[in-house]
Amino acid sequence: MKQIFDSQMPTLTLETGSKKVLMCTNEEVETVYDNPPVEGAEPVARQQYKYDVDWLEPEEKAKGPVVDAIIRTRYSLSSELAIQRHYNNSKTTYKQEWEEYNQFCEWAKEKAAEAGL
Repeated sequence: MKQIFDSQMPTLTLETGSKKVLMCTNEEVETVYDNPPVEGAEPVARQQYKYDVDWLEPEEKAKGPVVDAIIRTRYSLSSELAIQRHYNNSKTTYKQEWEEYNQFCEWAKEKAAEAGL
C-alpha cells in the first residue's frame, strides 16, 4: 500500500533521535484538486506523491548497516548467498541474476551516500 505525501520525498530519510530510516521507493505523482470544478473558474490543483514505504532499522546509522538494511528489503541473506553460489557455479547461466543483484547493491550504496552516510 502506498503512502501519500504532499511533497517529494528523498529515497532515504534519517529519523532524528532514533536508528530508524524511512525508505521511499516507486514514486507516483498525481494531480489532485482541492475544490470541485466550478464552471468558468480555474480549478485549484496540486501535486501529490505516493510511495512504497519501508521503515529500516539498521544496527546503526552508518553507511554499511544502512546499505545492508536496504539490501534485505529485496534479498534475504539466504537468497543473496544462493545468487553468489549460482554465479560461481555457472557464470553464463546466472549472469542476468548476478547483474540485477549487483545493480541493486550499487543503488543501495548510492542512496545511503545521498542521505549523507
